[in-house]
Amino acid sequence: NDNIDCSNLPTADAPIQSLLSTFDATLDGRGRTLSNLTLKKTADGGANIGLFGTLKGTVTNLKIDNITIEGATGEGASEETCIGTIAGVIEGGEVRSCKVTGISITSDAGHVGALAGKAKPGTSQPDSETRTGTVEKCTFEGRLFLGSGVTINSPETVRNLFGSMENGFGLTDFTTFNTEKIFILQSNKEPDKEN
Repeated sequence: NDNIDCSNLPTADAPIQSLLSTFDATLDGRGRTLSNLTLKKTADGGANIGLFGTLKGTVTNLKIDNITIEGATGEGASEETCIGTIAGVIEGGEVRSCKVTGISITSDAGHVGALAGKAKPGTSQPDSETRTGTVEKCTFEGRLFLGSGVTINSPETVRNLFGSMENGFGLTDFTTFNTEKIFILQSNKEPDKEN
């Protein structure tokens, strides 16, 4: 019933890439905050990095503050890596009324977005019904430090949210997104100073 501070997790000795590789249920954060979370690409963790590797379920009313993600860097950099705060990939999943602040994502390659690396329609279980996926009423604030191998080919209106977004993914109301405080910077340059 309380906020969760992840600063005491032993991520230096045992890095965490995702809390779950695939999430196909409902998480209602009830306005609580998950803070000081560090995620890092691991050798055996698969291609997706985020709170959830792949989101097929629903995340609602969750706040995340101070999330650091160390993605694909150096020789381990791969264009197949998908990186985002809530999920590496949203596959027909839903994200509603969430707020993520203090974002710091670093990656030399892959699909990278403040919310998810990729967003695409998917199939729900167990009935195999096609779901378009939904994102609405969310706020994201932070910085993405990206190398030249990073893919960002989503529509201009959601460029900061997703590295790539497939046709058919459902964004219900663009005006409910606050992406003005997401800064994309090249990883080999000093960040611009904020006014």
